[in-house]
Formats: sequence, C-alpha cells, structure tokens
Amino acid sequence: SNWWGGAGSAFVETRLSDAVDDPQLPRVDYQPSLETPTFDCSQVNNCSGHGSCGRPQFCQCDSGYSGSNCSDYSCQDVFDCNAAQNAGNCTGPNTCSCDTKWEAPYCRTPICSQSCNRGICVGPDECLCLQGWAGDLCTHCAVGYAGSNCDVLCPNCGSHG
Repeated sequence: SNWWGGAGSAFVETRLSDAVDDPQLPRVDYQPSLETPTFDCSQVNNCSGHGSCGRPQFCQCDSGYSGSNCSDYSCQDVFDCNAAQNAGNCTGPNTCSCDTKWEAPYCRTPICSQSCNRGICVGPDECLCLQGWAGDLCTHCAVGYAGSNCDVLCPNCGSHG
C-alpha cells in the first residue's frame, strides 16, 4: 500500500471530497501519478534488505540500521551504546561493544571495581556516598556526622567522626 492507502483510482476517489459530494466544495480534477502500489528504490540498493521504500529513492530503515540505503548499523534504539560517555561502540544492528568499565548489553551501567559500601556507583570507579558518609568508597563518616552508621548529626565533631 502507499500513502493513499491503495493504488487504484477508484480507491483514491473515496479519499477525496469535492463538489460531487458537497456542492459547496470546489470540483477536484485529479490524475493519479502513482500507478503502482510500491515505489522505486533501485538507486538506493532497494534499502539493502534492511528497510522499506517509503518514497521514490527514499528508505525507511528497520531498527538497527541507518543511512540512505540502510546499510549502516545503528544503535539509536539502544541508547547509542552510551557513546556520549565513551562507554561503547555500535558493532551491529542494536548491538553494543562496551568498554570494560561499563556493563553490557547497552553500556549504560558503570562498573566500580570495588564496592561503594555506603553509596552507589555513578561512573566508572566513582561512588556517590549516601548522606553522612564520605571517602572514595564511602567507608567513613563525613565531616559533621558521627556514630557507627554515620547517622548522628554532630556539627562540632570536626573531621574525627
């Protein structure tokens, strides 16, 4: 089917309203230029088998493919492999190859080589400590906090916890 919904002139006529249907409308004379239900995409390698021909010589690529003839890999549907963070590369249709510091399959979850203890891993080997905790791995009380769980607010404690 095409953008009209079909190729036959009888079908196209049902999609138009003109003076035949309502005398207040102008008369529409048309000559359909689309004579087949498909378009020609031979100049763009018929979309390389990874898309559909949506207009003459224009491909609508399937998920995982891009380019004028759908021959390039795309990872747009899988967050582009988190390329903005240099976390991974697109190596196939919606397929990522992740850097060792990022988890597969989409390279969106960072890896911390050691546990963040009382925090969360927010970047490769980068911890964000919960309130009251400090240190590279969130292992000791932050300034102004004390107690075994660093949950006692102690404004005069200094840095000794």
